[in-house]
Amino acid sequence: MSQKDPSILEKRAWLAPFSWEFIETINQIACQNGGYLHKASSDGFEETKSLWLQNQHKEMTFPETMDFLFSCHRKAPFCFLNGNTFVGIARKITESVHLNAVNSHILRSICGHIVAGTVKADERERLFKMLNTEELSIKLRKPSSTILPSPPSPDRDRGPRI
Repeated sequence: MSQKDPSILEKRAWLAPFSWEFIETINQIACQNGGYLHKASSDGFEETKSLWLQNQHKEMTFPETMDFLFSCHRKAPFCFLNGNTFVGIARKITESVHLNAVNSHILRSICGHIVAGTVKADERERLFKMLNTEELSIKLRKPSSTILPSPPSPDRDRGPRI
């Protein structure tokens, strides 16, 4: 990685494009599509909303951001599909990391598993070390001016053909 390519360990406001209202909308759409009730939970909603608003513009490393999304998922601000909601945000954030198609797919997948809580801590650490090696040559895209997720591209989101 050259000196001019920023590292995913450099702090950046990864969550800035995503307002709390956007988070609620993502959950509402996911619930409607899945036939679930979209409703704020009595236990985690206010706490998670407050944390989100405090941290939305905070500069964090990429791993810290994934950990924050995991903590939001675990606080369960909604009655249903908290994982889907915050994993969707994680996957959108991964689009700002320039990798080849295979490594991009790996990053999206593993970050989704981190936020969902299904990746062990040592696996997480190995991933982020791997992402900062010269062979992957990571470059960060400029933050998107739009907060709406892009529709999946058939070529980009398809894994390697076997």
